[in-house]
Amino acid sequence: MNRTLSRRSYTRHRAITGFTLIELLVVIAIIAILIGILLPALGAARTQAQQIGEASNQRSVAQALIIYETNFGYFPPSYVYVDRDEDRAVWKIRDQRNEIPADQKYLHWTYLLYSGGNTPQDAFESPAVTRGGAPRTWPGTNPDHFEDEQVTPNGSVPSSSDPIDLQVPRTAFALNDSVIPRNKFEGGAGIETTKATYRLVRSGELQDAQNLILGVTFFDNRDRWQTIAQNVGGSENLGSGDFIAKSHRSISGWYSNLGIGGNFDPQDFPAALPDGTVGGPGIFSYPSPQQLEVDADLDEIRPWFIESRPTLLSVGYQFNGKGNHVFFDGSSRTVTLEETITETLWGRYIYSMSGNRRANQLNTEQFKRDWGVEF
Repeated sequence: MNRTLSRRSYTRHRAITGFTLIELLVVIAIIAILIGILLPALGAARTQAQQIGEASNQRSVAQALIIYETNFGYFPPSYVYVDRDEDRAVWKIRDQRNEIPADQKYLHWTYLLYSGGNTPQDAFESPAVTRGGAPRTWPGTNPDHFEDEQVTPNGSVPSSSDPIDLQVPRTAFALNDSVIPRNKFEGGAGIETTKATYRLVRSGELQDAQNLILGVTFFDNRDRWQTIAQNVGGSENLGSGDFIAKSHRSISGWYSNLGIGGNFDPQDFPAALPDGTVGGPGIFSYPSPQQLEVDADLDEIRPWFIESRPTLLSVGYQFNGKGNHVFFDGSSRTVTLEETITETLWGRYIYSMSGNRRANQLNTEQFKRDWGVEF
Protein backbone atom coordinates (compact mmCIF):
# COMPACT_ATOMS: atom_id res chain seq x y z
CA MET A 1 0.00 0.00 0.00
CA ASN A 2 2.77 2.37 0.85
CA ARG A 3 4.62 1.43 -2.32
CA THR A 4 1.46 2.21 -4.39
CA LEU A 5 1.13 5.63 -2.78
CA SER A 6 4.80 6.20 -3.31
CA ARG A 7 4.51 5.43 -7.04
CA ARG A 8 1.50 7.77 -7.38
CA SER A 9 3.37 10.49 -5.58
CA TYR A 10 6.35 10.01 -7.92
CA THR A 11 4.08 10.12 -10.98
CA ARG A 12 2.46 13.38 -9.78
CA HIS A 13 5.92 14.80 -9.10
CA ARG A 14 7.04 13.95 -12.64
CA ALA A 15 3.91 15.54 -14.10
CA ILE A 16 4.53 18.73 -12.18
CA THR A 17 8.25 19.08 -12.89
CA GLY A 18 7.94 18.37 -16.71
CA PHE A 19 10.99 17.79 -18.95
CA THR A 20 14.51 17.78 -17.63
CA LEU A 21 17.12 20.18 -19.03
CA ILE A 22 18.76 17.40 -21.00
CA GLU A 23 15.45 16.44 -22.59
CA LEU A 24 14.81 20.07 -23.59
CA LEU A 25 18.27 20.36 -25.12
CA VAL A 26 17.70 17.17 -27.11
CA VAL A 27 14.39 18.52 -28.45
CA ILE A 28 15.99 21.85 -29.38
CA ALA A 29 18.84 20.04 -31.13
CA ILE A 30 16.39 17.94 -33.13
CA ILE A 31 14.44 21.05 -34.17
CA ALA A 32 17.67 22.80 -35.20
CA ILE A 33 18.69 19.80 -37.31
CA LEU A 34 15.28 19.73 -39.01
CA ILE A 35 15.47 23.47 -39.74
CA GLY A 36 18.97 23.01 -41.18
CA ILE A 37 17.64 20.28 -43.46
CA LEU A 38 14.44 22.06 -44.52
CA LEU A 39 15.63 25.66 -45.00
CA PRO A 40 17.93 24.99 -47.99
CA ALA A 41 15.20 22.92 -49.60
CA LEU A 42 12.65 25.68 -49.03
CA GLY A 43 15.09 28.29 -50.36
CA ALA A 44 15.78 26.20 -53.46
CA ALA A 45 12.05 25.68 -54.02
CA ARG A 46 11.44 29.43 -53.71
CA THR A 47 14.25 30.20 -56.17
CA GLN A 48 12.92 27.63 -58.63
CA ALA A 49 9.42 29.10 -58.37
CA GLN A 50 10.82 32.59 -59.02
CA GLN A 51 12.77 31.33 -62.02
CA ILE A 52 9.72 29.61 -63.49
CA GLY A 53 7.50 32.64 -62.87
CA GLU A 54 10.00 35.01 -64.43
CA ALA A 55 10.52 32.80 -67.50
CA SER A 56 6.74 32.55 -67.98
CA ASN A 57 6.43 36.34 -67.96
CA GLN A 58 9.34 36.67 -70.39
CA ARG A 59 7.64 34.30 -72.83
CA SER A 60 4.37 36.25 -72.56
CA VAL A 61 6.21 39.47 -73.37
CA ALA A 62 8.04 37.81 -76.28
CA GLN A 63 4.79 36.56 -77.77
CA ALA A 64 3.30 40.05 -77.46
CA LEU A 65 6.30 41.56 -79.25
CA ILE A 66 6.06 38.97 -82.03
CA ILE A 67 2.36 39.78 -82.46
CA TYR A 68 3.20 43.51 -82.49
CA GLU A 69 5.70 42.94 -85.33
CA THR A 70 3.12 40.91 -87.24
CA ASN A 71 0.54 43.70 -86.92
CA PHE A 72 2.81 46.69 -87.64
CA GLY A 73 5.49 45.17 -89.85
CA TYR A 74 8.44 45.93 -87.58
CA PHE A 75 9.56 45.52 -83.98
CA PRO A 76 9.01 48.56 -81.74
CA PRO A 77 11.83 50.82 -80.58
CA SER A 78 12.90 50.51 -76.96
CA TYR A 79 11.63 54.05 -76.41
CA VAL A 80 10.84 57.30 -78.20
CA TYR A 81 10.20 60.90 -77.15
CA VAL A 82 6.61 62.17 -77.00
CA ASP A 83 5.01 65.41 -75.84
CA ARG A 84 4.61 65.60 -72.07
CA ASP A 85 0.79 65.81 -72.36
CA GLU A 86 0.50 62.90 -74.79
CA ASP A 87 -1.50 59.96 -73.44
CA ARG A 88 -1.54 57.82 -76.58
CA ALA A 89 1.05 55.64 -78.29
CA VAL A 90 1.68 58.27 -80.96
CA TRP A 91 5.14 59.50 -81.96
CA LYS A 92 6.96 61.13 -84.87
CA ILE A 93 10.34 60.33 -86.39
CA ARG A 94 11.27 64.03 -86.53
CA ASP A 95 10.88 64.35 -82.75
CA GLN A 96 13.67 61.86 -82.06
CA ARG A 97 16.80 63.90 -81.40
CA ASN A 98 20.11 63.49 -79.64
CA GLU A 99 18.80 64.97 -76.37
CA ILE A 100 15.27 64.82 -74.99
CA PRO A 101 13.56 68.22 -75.16
CA ALA A 102 12.46 69.72 -71.86
CA ASP A 103 8.77 69.46 -72.80
CA GLN A 104 8.81 65.74 -73.65
CA LYS A 105 8.78 62.36 -71.89
CA TYR A 106 9.34 58.71 -72.82
CA LEU A 107 7.04 56.31 -74.65
CA HIS A 108 8.37 52.86 -73.77
CA TRP A 109 7.95 49.54 -75.56
CA THR A 110 6.04 48.13 -72.57
CA TYR A 111 3.29 50.70 -73.07
CA LEU A 112 2.91 49.73 -76.73
CA LEU A 113 2.05 46.20 -75.57
CA TYR A 114 0.13 47.15 -72.43
CA SER A 115 -1.98 50.05 -73.71
CA GLY A 116 -3.96 47.82 -76.06
CA GLY A 117 -5.03 45.72 -73.08
CA ASN A 118 -3.53 42.51 -74.48
CA THR A 119 -0.59 42.25 -72.07
CA PRO A 120 -1.30 42.62 -68.33
CA GLN A 121 0.86 45.02 -66.36
CA ASP A 122 2.30 42.36 -64.07
CA ALA A 123 3.60 40.39 -67.08
CA PHE A 124 6.49 42.88 -67.25
CA GLU A 125 7.54 42.13 -63.67
CA SER A 126 9.65 39.38 -62.11
CA PRO A 127 9.20 37.77 -58.68
CA ALA A 128 13.00 37.47 -58.46
CA VAL A 129 13.91 41.18 -58.42
CA THR A 130 13.36 44.18 -56.13
CA ARG A 131 9.74 45.40 -56.17
CA GLY A 132 9.08 43.36 -59.29
CA GLY A 133 11.08 45.63 -61.56
CA ALA A 134 12.88 48.91 -62.17
CA PRO A 135 11.03 52.25 -61.95
CA ARG A 136 10.26 54.71 -64.74
CA THR A 137 12.41 57.78 -65.41
CA TRP A 138 9.36 60.00 -64.85
CA PRO A 139 7.43 57.86 -62.30
CA GLY A 140 4.56 60.28 -61.61
CA THR A 141 3.16 61.27 -58.23
CA ASN A 142 2.90 57.89 -56.48
CA PRO A 143 5.81 57.54 -53.98
CA ASP A 144 5.63 53.74 -54.33
CA HIS A 145 6.75 54.11 -57.94
CA PHE A 146 10.01 55.76 -56.83
CA GLU A 147 13.14 54.17 -55.39
CA ASP A 148 14.94 55.64 -52.39
CA GLU A 149 16.97 58.67 -53.53
CA GLN A 150 15.48 58.52 -57.01
CA VAL A 151 14.69 61.87 -58.61
CA THR A 152 13.25 62.90 -61.96
CA PRO A 153 15.42 64.44 -64.70
CA ASN A 154 14.58 67.92 -63.38
CA GLY A 155 15.75 66.90 -59.90
CA SER A 156 12.34 66.63 -58.23
CA VAL A 157 10.64 64.00 -56.10
CA PRO A 158 6.94 63.12 -56.64
CA SER A 159 5.35 66.27 -58.04
CA SER A 160 2.01 66.93 -59.74
CA SER A 161 3.78 69.22 -62.21
CA ASP A 162 5.94 66.42 -63.65
CA PRO A 163 4.95 64.31 -66.65
CA ILE A 164 4.47 60.53 -66.35
CA ASP A 165 6.25 58.25 -68.80
CA LEU A 166 4.08 56.08 -71.00
CA GLN A 167 5.59 52.95 -69.47
CA VAL A 168 4.41 50.37 -66.96
CA PRO A 169 5.31 51.48 -63.38
CA ARG A 170 7.76 48.61 -62.91
CA THR A 171 9.59 46.67 -65.60
CA ALA A 172 12.03 43.86 -64.94
CA PHE A 173 12.90 43.24 -68.58
CA ALA A 174 15.19 44.83 -71.15
CA LEU A 175 15.46 44.10 -74.87
CA ASN A 176 18.35 43.42 -77.25
CA ASP A 177 19.65 46.69 -78.72
CA SER A 178 20.92 44.98 -81.87
CA VAL A 179 17.28 44.50 -82.96
CA ILE A 180 15.18 46.77 -80.72
CA PRO A 181 17.11 50.04 -80.38
CA ARG A 182 16.60 53.36 -78.72
CA ASN A 183 15.23 56.30 -80.66
CA LYS A 184 18.19 57.87 -82.48
CA PHE A 185 16.57 57.52 -85.90
CA GLU A 186 17.86 60.80 -87.30
CA GLY A 187 20.39 63.47 -86.48
CA GLY A 188 19.61 66.34 -84.16
CA ALA A 189 21.58 69.28 -82.92
CA GLY A 190 25.29 68.51 -83.16
CA ILE A 191 24.76 65.23 -85.05
CA GLU A 192 26.09 65.15 -88.59
CA THR A 193 23.80 63.88 -91.33
CA THR A 194 26.69 61.69 -92.52
CA LYS A 195 26.60 59.66 -89.29
CA ALA A 196 24.88 56.32 -88.94
CA THR A 197 21.52 56.15 -87.15
CA TYR A 198 19.24 53.54 -85.69
CA ARG A 199 16.48 51.94 -87.74
CA LEU A 200 13.41 49.75 -87.10
CA VAL A 201 13.83 46.05 -87.85
CA ARG A 202 11.52 43.47 -89.45
CA SER A 203 11.41 39.81 -88.42
CA GLY A 204 12.27 38.67 -91.94
CA GLU A 205 15.74 40.22 -91.58
CA LEU A 206 16.73 38.11 -88.59
CA GLN A 207 19.03 35.14 -89.01
CA ASP A 208 18.86 32.14 -86.66
CA ALA A 209 16.02 33.67 -84.60
CA GLN A 210 15.94 30.70 -82.21
CA ASN A 211 19.48 31.62 -81.11
CA LEU A 212 19.02 35.39 -81.02
CA ILE A 213 18.19 36.93 -77.64
CA LEU A 214 15.07 39.08 -77.58
CA GLY A 215 14.90 39.98 -73.89
CA VAL A 216 16.53 39.52 -70.50
CA THR A 217 16.00 40.53 -66.88
CA PHE A 218 17.76 43.56 -65.44
CA PHE A 219 20.28 42.92 -62.66
CA ASP A 220 18.95 44.70 -59.56
CA ASN A 221 21.91 44.16 -57.17
CA ARG A 222 19.29 43.60 -54.40
CA ASP A 223 19.54 47.31 -53.76
CA ARG A 224 18.06 50.47 -55.22
CA TRP A 225 18.34 49.54 -58.92
CA GLN A 226 21.70 51.25 -59.24
CA THR A 227 22.40 48.99 -62.22
CA ILE A 228 20.09 51.23 -64.29
CA ALA A 229 20.93 54.43 -62.42
CA GLN A 230 22.57 57.61 -63.64
CA ASN A 231 23.78 59.57 -60.66
CA VAL A 232 22.83 63.23 -60.61
CA GLY A 233 25.91 65.31 -61.38
CA GLY A 234 27.13 63.26 -64.32
CA SER A 235 28.93 60.28 -62.76
CA GLU A 236 27.09 56.98 -63.09
CA ASN A 237 26.64 54.00 -60.79
CA LEU A 238 28.52 55.33 -57.82
CA GLY A 239 25.96 53.70 -55.56
CA SER A 240 25.09 56.73 -53.44
CA GLY A 241 23.28 60.02 -53.76
CA ASP A 242 20.33 61.04 -55.91
CA PHE A 243 19.95 59.21 -59.20
CA ILE A 244 17.82 59.12 -62.34
CA ALA A 245 16.45 55.72 -63.45
CA LYS A 246 17.25 54.59 -67.01
CA SER A 247 14.99 51.57 -67.32
CA HIS A 248 13.88 52.63 -70.81
CA ARG A 249 17.20 51.63 -72.40
CA SER A 250 17.95 48.40 -74.28
CA ILE A 251 20.96 46.22 -73.49
CA SER A 252 23.94 47.02 -75.71
CA GLY A 253 26.25 44.01 -75.93
CA TRP A 254 28.67 45.33 -78.53
CA TYR A 255 32.02 47.06 -78.40
CA SER A 256 33.59 49.02 -81.24
CA ASN A 257 36.45 47.45 -83.14
CA LEU A 258 37.50 50.90 -84.41
CA GLY A 259 38.62 52.38 -81.12
CA ILE A 260 35.68 54.80 -81.20
CA GLY A 261 34.29 55.34 -77.72
CA GLY A 262 33.55 52.23 -75.71
CA ASN A 263 30.08 50.80 -76.14
CA PHE A 264 28.11 50.83 -79.37
CA ASP A 265 26.40 53.99 -80.56
CA PRO A 266 25.67 54.38 -84.29
CA GLN A 267 26.19 58.13 -84.12
CA ASP A 268 29.89 57.49 -83.45
CA PHE A 269 30.27 55.99 -86.92
CA PRO A 270 30.04 57.12 -90.55
CA ALA A 271 26.81 56.30 -92.36
CA ALA A 272 28.73 54.20 -94.89
CA LEU A 273 31.80 52.13 -94.03
CA PRO A 274 33.87 50.24 -96.60
CA ASP A 275 33.93 46.49 -96.62
CA GLY A 276 36.93 44.94 -94.90
CA THR A 277 37.30 47.72 -92.33
CA VAL A 278 40.06 47.07 -89.77
CA GLY A 279 41.53 43.86 -91.05
CA GLY A 280 38.34 42.14 -92.01
CA PRO A 281 34.56 42.52 -92.21
CA GLY A 282 32.85 43.75 -89.11
CA ILE A 283 33.51 46.78 -86.95
CA PHE A 284 32.08 45.36 -83.71
CA SER A 285 32.82 42.55 -81.31
CA TYR A 286 31.60 41.30 -77.96
CA PRO A 287 33.40 42.54 -74.82
CA SER A 288 36.55 40.58 -74.05
CA PRO A 289 37.01 38.60 -70.82
CA GLN A 290 39.18 41.45 -69.53
CA GLN A 291 36.42 43.99 -70.20
CA LEU A 292 34.00 41.86 -68.21
CA GLU A 293 36.25 41.45 -65.18
CA VAL A 294 34.73 43.05 -62.10
CA ASP A 295 35.37 42.91 -58.39
CA ALA A 296 33.38 40.14 -56.72
CA ASP A 297 32.33 42.64 -54.05
CA LEU A 298 29.11 44.12 -55.46
CA ASP A 299 29.63 47.23 -53.36
CA GLU A 300 32.45 48.19 -55.70
CA ILE A 301 31.75 50.32 -58.75
CA ARG A 302 30.79 48.13 -61.71
CA PRO A 303 30.69 49.18 -65.36
CA TRP A 304 26.97 48.57 -65.69
CA PHE A 305 26.70 51.61 -67.92
CA ILE A 306 29.07 52.95 -70.53
CA GLU A 307 28.18 56.43 -71.76
CA SER A 308 24.60 56.02 -70.42
CA ARG A 309 24.00 52.69 -72.18
CA PRO A 310 23.41 49.46 -70.22
CA THR A 311 26.09 46.83 -70.87
CA LEU A 312 25.95 43.05 -70.54
CA LEU A 313 26.74 43.53 -66.84
CA SER A 314 23.28 45.09 -66.43
CA VAL A 315 21.77 41.64 -67.07
CA GLY A 316 20.69 39.50 -64.13
CA TYR A 317 22.22 36.05 -63.54
CA GLN A 318 20.65 35.41 -60.14
CA PHE A 319 19.85 31.70 -60.55
CA ASN A 320 23.13 30.02 -59.55
CA GLY A 321 25.07 32.13 -62.02
CA LYS A 322 22.51 31.72 -64.79
CA GLY A 323 19.74 33.98 -66.04
CA ASN A 324 16.52 33.61 -67.99
CA HIS A 325 16.76 34.68 -71.64
CA VAL A 326 13.88 34.72 -74.12
CA PHE A 327 14.55 34.42 -77.86
CA PHE A 328 12.98 35.78 -81.04
CA ASP A 329 11.23 32.47 -81.74
CA GLY A 330 9.45 32.77 -78.36
CA SER A 331 11.51 30.10 -76.61
CA SER A 332 13.22 30.58 -73.24
CA ARG A 333 16.61 29.39 -72.01
CA THR A 334 18.58 29.69 -68.76
CA VAL A 335 22.25 30.34 -69.53
CA THR A 336 25.38 32.03 -68.17
CA LEU A 337 26.78 35.36 -69.33
CA GLU A 338 29.77 33.60 -70.91
CA GLU A 339 27.47 31.28 -72.86
CA THR A 340 25.58 34.24 -74.33
CA ILE A 341 28.89 35.54 -75.64
CA THR A 342 30.70 32.40 -76.80
CA GLU A 343 27.52 31.20 -78.55
CA THR A 344 26.96 34.76 -79.96
CA LEU A 345 23.39 34.75 -78.64
CA TRP A 346 23.23 38.55 -78.80
CA GLY A 347 23.62 38.23 -82.54
CA ARG A 348 26.28 38.47 -85.21
CA TYR A 349 24.76 41.54 -86.86
CA ILE A 350 23.62 44.90 -85.57
CA TYR A 351 20.35 44.87 -87.48
CA SER A 352 19.21 48.14 -85.95
CA MET A 353 22.12 50.19 -87.34
CA SER A 354 21.83 51.93 -90.68
CA GLY A 355 24.56 51.76 -93.30
CA ASN A 356 26.76 49.03 -94.68
CA ARG A 357 25.45 45.60 -93.67
CA ARG A 358 28.84 43.95 -94.18
CA ALA A 359 30.48 46.40 -91.80
CA ASN A 360 27.64 46.12 -89.24
CA GLN A 361 28.55 42.57 -88.28
CA LEU A 362 30.70 40.76 -85.78
CA ASN A 363 34.42 40.95 -86.45
CA THR A 364 35.17 37.23 -86.29
CA GLU A 365 38.94 37.73 -86.13
CA GLN A 366 38.69 39.94 -83.05
CA PHE A 367 36.19 37.54 -81.50
CA LYS A 368 38.56 34.60 -82.02
CA ARG A 369 41.43 36.52 -80.39
CA ASP A 370 39.29 37.43 -77.38
CA TRP A 371 37.39 34.20 -76.80
CA GLY A 372 39.19 31.49 -78.78
CA VAL A 373 36.02 30.75 -80.77
CA GLU A 374 35.88 30.70 -84.55
CA PHE A 375 33.11 30.10 -87.04
